[in-house]
Amino acid sequence: MGELKVFGAIADSFVAEGVDLVFSLMGDSNMMFHDDLVRRHGVHVVNARHENAAVAMADGFARATGKVGVATVTCGPGLTQIMTSLTAASRMRVPLVIFVGDSPSQDLWNPQHLDFGANILPTGAIHIPIRSAERIAQTVQLAFIKAAQYRLPVVISIPYDLQDKIAPLNFSPLLPMSRDLSRGIVFPSQAQIMEAAELLTTAKRPVIVAGLGAVLSDARDPIMRLAERTGALLATSLKAKEWFEGESWNIGVCGVLGTTTGRDLISEADVIIGVGAQLGFFSSENGQLFPNARIVHVDLAPGDPIEGTPFHGLLITADARLGVEALDAALERVEHRSVGYRTAEVAERISNPVEDWLPTPAEPGRLDPTLAIRELDAAVVPEQLYVFGVGHFWSFAAMYTHRLDPRDYIYAYAFGSIGLALSNAIGASLGLKRPTVLVDGDGSLLMHIGELGTVVSENLDMTIFVMNDGGYGSEIHKLNAKGGDGELARFHDTDFVTVARGFGLDAYRAHSLNDIAQCVREQRRSRRPTLIDVPMIRAAVSPSTRRNWTSKGK
Repeated sequence: MGELKVFGAIADSFVAEGVDLVFSLMGDSNMMFHDDLVRRHGVHVVNARHENAAVAMADGFARATGKVGVATVTCGPGLTQIMTSLTAASRMRVPLVIFVGDSPSQDLWNPQHLDFGANILPTGAIHIPIRSAERIAQTVQLAFIKAAQYRLPVVISIPYDLQDKIAPLNFSPLLPMSRDLSRGIVFPSQAQIMEAAELLTTAKRPVIVAGLGAVLSDARDPIMRLAERTGALLATSLKAKEWFEGESWNIGVCGVLGTTTGRDLISEADVIIGVGAQLGFFSSENGQLFPNARIVHVDLAPGDPIEGTPFHGLLITADARLGVEALDAALERVEHRSVGYRTAEVAERISNPVEDWLPTPAEPGRLDPTLAIRELDAAVVPEQLYVFGVGHFWSFAAMYTHRLDPRDYIYAYAFGSIGLALSNAIGASLGLKRPTVLVDGDGSLLMHIGELGTVVSENLDMTIFVMNDGGYGSEIHKLNAKGGDGELARFHDTDFVTVARGFGLDAYRAHSLNDIAQCVREQRRSRRPTLIDVPMIRAAVSPSTRRNWTSKGK
């Protein structure tokens, strides 16, 4: 066995951290690291077709499994290509470690030379350069600790001329330290609890909005007790969708993707209690949904500026469950109990909601997207994981699918970027080893269509449901609403069946609603990568778009 080189020492340090799956696109500055992971360590390295996709795959893996996701790309354009997925992961607070080889340290004329810090820091990610072979083990371990502690992507960089040097003779990777992503238990301060309790004693129309933080901290029972005591309605962020399903005072998702009845009720609130929820753009409709409400926010990091949602209101910095329990106990001590929203009139409104779906005029050869999603949802089995892209189509998917556990959904809406969902789905599917259903738009899928090759090479049990309207649906409807020409955002219909079969997937075009269920059943039988091309009625407008754009003529 020859002398250990620096790239091998870095690989040793990654493996020592328990890394057994890496998403990669190799180039000059990371190819030997990639090679060493595979040949000497037997790590499963997934070959992406695009750098941005490699990082998005690691993002999907991390969100699905709760582990630190790992990716590697090369320098120069390899780094600049990942700015979108880095920003999206930062906004979603996803722990990643990304190894990026840098151009040679003394070659400032290298065409791929780039200022790493100037590019990485604006994304919200952390940059840790390795400038000395003496600190490899400590630097790699620090990257994993910071990724877990701050729930952010961390980029490690090292010039590739340094990677080719001989590692120190005394090199040894460090034993992994704890990477518990729960960030520990945080108890609320009594001062914060008392201030919030005083506000709630005067509340007439409180609403509790639970997010994924509430789900992960198992806060459901104390939330139910607090809601009963204060007369609060129950709602969730999108990431906690259907967590209160079956409860009498549940009004569903809060915000852009909520029902008309739920939004109308929430808009009348005087107090919103956010529990483990960001209450950001989608949940608050950019702050316009509940303009007269005071906010009580129970979270470990509410309104973190990194997420782009500065916090305003009363803050209880705590684990979601502990914060709600303390707030309920404080109200119990003062014997507070209120009817709040829980009146016969409100119960009647919840029991007889406004119909959100409106039938769309038929278009030959095309399907109503609401009915198509409902048909898909009826055919999907419980063990299948849902991954949703973002765009006009996703309103239909988010509103008309159903799962008992909010963790059975992964969303690619962070940063408002289309094109990430296929890669997120690949990472999630590999991480959980679960059959996966990706619902994506045609414009979004085309951005990283090459990753269909990754789906096939990894032989994933995946169904890709393409809602195909031949254009960028959000822009089409918004242009029309603003008096522009929506057809400028239209492109020709893509024959996804031919494209997918060219990559090696099974592929079908849904000519009827019955075709959807038949295709899903066939995929469950074969377990092969499968694409279903669903031509949408092009004039179909989602409820959220209709409410927020076409009905207001913005």
